[in-house]
Amino acid sequence: MGMNIWTYLEGNPDQSQLFNEGMAGETRLLTKTLIEDCRDTFEGLDSLVDIGGGNGTTIKAIYEALPHIKCTLYDLPHVIANSHDHPNIEKVPGDMFKSVPSAQAILLKLILHDWTDEECVSILKKCKEAIPEETGKVIIVDVALEEKSQHELTKTRLILDIDMLVNTGGRERTADDWENLLKRAGFRSHKIRPIRAIQSVIEAFP
Repeated sequence: MGMNIWTYLEGNPDQSQLFNEGMAGETRLLTKTLIEDCRDTFEGLDSLVDIGGGNGTTIKAIYEALPHIKCTLYDLPHVIANSHDHPNIEKVPGDMFKSVPSAQAILLKLILHDWTDEECVSILKKCKEAIPEETGKVIIVDVALEEKSQHELTKTRLILDIDMLVNTGGRERTADDWENLLKRAGFRSHKIRPIRAIQSVIEAFP
């Protein structure tokens, strides 16, 4: 159609709503696991921005589990316009390639695998600018591939890698790939934590 998937969704509201509802369905399962397996990742935070958070399913679940965190949902204007309202969650429309709201932590859940390495570095640099140098972090929830692993989810992760290539032009990444991206974006350190899901949690520190 001569356009990428995001431009297509912006111009086709029915398809955009279907996409966001589908993502929300997957998110409900993943977020439950994320909070249960990595609660300590979020407990010490005072503010969190969910970048590309769709209709707000993830940030709402995090707020309900940890109501001391000031939570913000950030996505494209047409997505924010159709997201769920919540009295304690701020909704901010915008473009992550141009700016990111300031917070102690930024959440990028199922975002970076949609984009090329160059685009990911650009997004990560914007996120780094938005968090405090001493206490901030970026929380990435995405696949960490182990191509020769015999793990029961390895084949699924590799299939998802092809899915990203075909549908978004992005890719799934190995631990070495993540290290390279984060170094290029200026992060001083990171750690990868497997969870009970296809994805892992990658914490990056400025």
